[in-house]
Amino acid sequence: MGKLSITTPTRLPSRPFTVALSLVFTLVYSLILAASAPAQSIPATTIPLLHPAAIVYDPLGNLYLAESGNHRIRQVDTTGHITTLAGTATQGFSGDHGPATAAQLDSPQGLALNPITHTLYLADTHNQRIRAINLLTGIIVTVAGTGTPGFSGDSAPAIAATLNFPTAIALDSHGNLYLADSANHRIRRIDTATGIITTIAGNGTQGFSGDQGPATAAALDSPSSLAFDPSGNLYLADTHNHRIRRIDATTGRIATVAGNGTPGFSGDQSLATQSTLALPTGLATDSSGNLYLADSANQRIRRIDTASGLITTVAGQGTQTFRGASASATIASLDTPRATSLSPSGLLTLSDTGNQRIRQIAPDHTLATIAGLGLTIPGALTLAAPAVSPYGTGTLTATLTASTAATGPITVLDTTGTITTQLGTAPLTANTATLSLATLHPGTHTLVATYPGDQSHTPAQSPALNLTITPAAVLATLTTSTTQPLSLTTHITSTTSGVPTGTIAFLDATTPLANIPLDPTGTATINPTTLLAGTHTLTARYSGDFNFLPATTSPLTLTIAPTAPTTPSDFTLTPTTATTQTVLAGTAATYTFTTLTQGPPLSSPIVLSASGLPTAATASFSPAYLPPGASTSTFTLTITTPKNALAGQKSHPSALASSLLAFLLLPLLAPLRSPRNLRALLVLCLAASLTLGCGNRINTNGLAQTAPRSYPITVSATATTPTGSALQHTATVTLIIQ
Repeated sequence: MGKLSITTPTRLPSRPFTVALSLVFTLVYSLILAASAPAQSIPATTIPLLHPAAIVYDPLGNLYLAESGNHRIRQVDTTGHITTLAGTATQGFSGDHGPATAAQLDSPQGLALNPITHTLYLADTHNQRIRAINLLTGIIVTVAGTGTPGFSGDSAPAIAATLNFPTAIALDSHGNLYLADSANHRIRRIDTATGIITTIAGNGTQGFSGDQGPATAAALDSPSSLAFDPSGNLYLADTHNHRIRRIDATTGRIATVAGNGTPGFSGDQSLATQSTLALPTGLATDSSGNLYLADSANQRIRRIDTASGLITTVAGQGTQTFRGASASATIASLDTPRATSLSPSGLLTLSDTGNQRIRQIAPDHTLATIAGLGLTIPGALTLAAPAVSPYGTGTLTATLTASTAATGPITVLDTTGTITTQLGTAPLTANTATLSLATLHPGTHTLVATYPGDQSHTPAQSPALNLTITPAAVLATLTTSTTQPLSLTTHITSTTSGVPTGTIAFLDATTPLANIPLDPTGTATINPTTLLAGTHTLTARYSGDFNFLPATTSPLTLTIAPTAPTTPSDFTLTPTTATTQTVLAGTAATYTFTTLTQGPPLSSPIVLSASGLPTAATASFSPAYLPPGASTSTFTLTITTPKNALAGQKSHPSALASSLLAFLLLPLLAPLRSPRNLRALLVLCLAASLTLGCGNRINTNGLAQTAPRSYPITVSATATTPTGSALQHTATVTLIIQ
């Protein structure tokens, strides 16, 4: 059928670029996994596994495993917790284009991960399909196979091809998918760009032939595992031929690299081609190209050195049982190991399928269980608890039936719907452990207890115990404040344990007042400002939540008294002495006033002022202003008048003015220098003085009378109310000056 075409791996970039790209990828991938990881998980060593098969690591060290007997794909994260990624544990087929956790699988046995596209491929073996899970969305789809066993579809879309018990899958460096079409005795390739499927090894005849020739012309017998080395060569476990064979990436020719075709165990420390294997499967390669295989019926994991071709045992001593927890891997006992994989740090991990465990060889060469409880003794562990318990109550008792005292913890797993969580752990005391059920939320729960065993006791798993948790009652109280402002407070208290959540509806008879959430202490408070005067019947209704039942408080009767009328802030200004006073010019008049505050106190002093004063008169207040707070205050106004403040006084020309006039007349009389003329001048001056007032005129009627003058004085008082409004009041007094 021509030369095998296996894509040669792309040449790697320079090392600095590779390191940088790896760091960026690791960061992005970790963020994606953190965001998409399931919310619930439990320690992987506390749950039983049923026939774990294929295993594969992602670049961060998370392990994915196909739990064939439970029809699930699971993940063990780097903290050792396990979650289900696909499968409902019900054998069947369903769920394409929906959440993988809601899909049905049937005995999945192969896995391959493309970390670049975040796609996990799985061989859904008994459904005759290859399916893919998008790890970002959790959606599962079929990428190859119609579900009908058979062989068809080469050179056509893989989705329309028929497969026959696909058991293993692998990806090349370009992301193309290879599958071991086991019962068709072929290896097939799906081009992920086009979706086209082709055969690249096996002629469809069950048997052995074709070494050193084209892989497509060779006969295979139930191939069950695939792995690529760093050079792009494809290794396959030709299981029922008891051989490991390799397809050259350049020539497409096939050759045997381990096993002579005779089932058995031999050849350690010798050339792998001269060794005997027994139903080999579970292939994996390390970064140097060394090949690891699960020599399944020999109960061993073996390694083929790519440089020397020598084969050695790295785990298992050949006895089909379980032994060697935390002991050297080469003296441990395995039971039908099915798969191998290497962690990012290079630790060899294996599916110890018959022992229902995933085990790993540590750097010190000891073998430890990292997932799975192991084989358990039916009936050795039992559970007892009330069939129905209110939320926050109840205890569970686990009892281990053993003739001697066992040590170690009991772990209880809780399954509600499709979610399994760890209820808790408790140590065995006299072969009994007790756990509280107080944290179980209302609903139906299925509880299973597991015991990992100790040096003298084997692991145990209890039968499932079903129980129902009902919502708990609460105590609801309603109280009111004894001081203003009025407040209503409701407190909701659990009658079992926990703090209720939810909302409180406050009611005035049937009229809603408010609807507010409880605070973290289970309390809600309102200030009802809309209650009118009269009698009110108040209640508070608790809505209830997932854990607690609704409740209504006892009625609270509250009487609201009518509100007294409110007097606005104001004050009066009243003179308390005579409002009209007569004083002589140059003296002072004093008036007294009283202010009376009404309503709430003023927020500012009362500022005083006076207007309408006589010219040059002054006014002073004592005190200068009235401070806020006093209800009644008295102050005085003193007006000091000037001395020339008399009104209507008449003045006469002074002697100086008369003399000045005479002096001005002298030039007119200059020519008159004779004695006779001088006498005439004196007579003229005297006449002018008498006429114009030289000196004071003599009032023949006595002293002149001054007319009194009246002045209305306005006194103003200004202040500010508590609301910021301005107030001003005035009073008028009269000042008469004589």
